[in-house]
Order: sequence, then structure tokens, then C-alpha cells
Amino acid sequence: APTEERDCIIDLTASSMSIHPGASIDAWEKGYPAQTWWNWESWSVDSGTAGGSHGGQGSLGTNQEHLANPVYGNLYDPVTAGAGGSARSGGGVIKLDIAGTLTVDGKITVNGQNGSGPGAGGSVNIRTDVLTGDGEITSEGGYWNSNQYGHGSGGRIAVLEYSLLAGAFSEEHI
Repeated sequence: APTEERDCIIDLTASSMSIHPGASIDAWEKGYPAQTWWNWESWSVDSGTAGGSHGGQGSLGTNQEHLANPVYGNLYDPVTAGAGGSARSGGGVIKLDIAGTLTVDGKITVNGQNGSGPGAGGSVNIRTDVLTGDGEITSEGGYWNSNQYGHGSGGRIAVLEYSLLAGAFSEEHI
């Protein structure tokens, strides 16, 4: 998880990049800590069941007396970490500025932490001319396998300034 009041961002610039099968760029659970959200504001609940919010509203499970933090961040140019749930951390931020081709056959992930009171997904911000490959890019909210517990919301993923989306990232697959 990030150092207190210091955002953890993976920020890479390159002429081209390949993420091979089995490889990853990973900011899973590297967002805001539990009960913390945008600009290091705290939010609190009396129980550990609420999921954090980011790109959508985190859910509360069966404990409907409390509210998760508000939805936040820029939809079109995301650079915010996922909020921590009532007990777990959110996903971090990955920014990639690739002048040519970005080939993703592995994974890019900024998922929130799983468990009771799970975190929200973080942000993936990609600027590239060509995005291709058969891998995956994820910003999923954390979860817990019980109806009593809420789930973290998904985060935000944006692919900007591209001329071509191909492979698993072609417009037919998105």
C-alpha cells in the first residue's frame, strides 16, 4: 500500500513496449489504504463490510446503515488510485506513454484488495499509437465470498491518442 499521504504511481514512457505472456505490470492493492479515498480524505464506518468506491459506488453487503465513499476521479483521463474499503486497500495507478506500439500479451492490473471491506479498482491510463496483443487490462474492485460483505467498485481504464486497437483490444472485443 502507498506510504501515508503519498500516491504510488507506476509511470512509464517508452518508444515501444511488450508485456509477454506470464509477465505483468501490477499495482494490485497499491491504492489508498482502508477507509481512505481521493486526496487522502478519510471515510469511516462502524463495520468492516463496505466496499470502496472509485469508478462506481462500492456496495455495502447486508449492512445498509453505512455509506461507502463517493464516486470520484476523471472518467476521460484517469490518474486516481482506488479508495480503500472499510478494511482493505484500493488499486494503484499505472500510466503508460508509449509513442509507438504497446503489445500486451500478459497483464496490466490495478485491482482492489479482496477480503472483508474490499478496496476499489485503481486507474490505468495508456497513451499509445497502437495497442495490440491477447492479454488483459483490469481495474476490478475487490470482493469477498459472502453476501454479508460489500464489494469494491471497479476503477477506470482509458486508452488515449491511439490510431489502432487490435487483437484482444480491438473495438469488436471491448
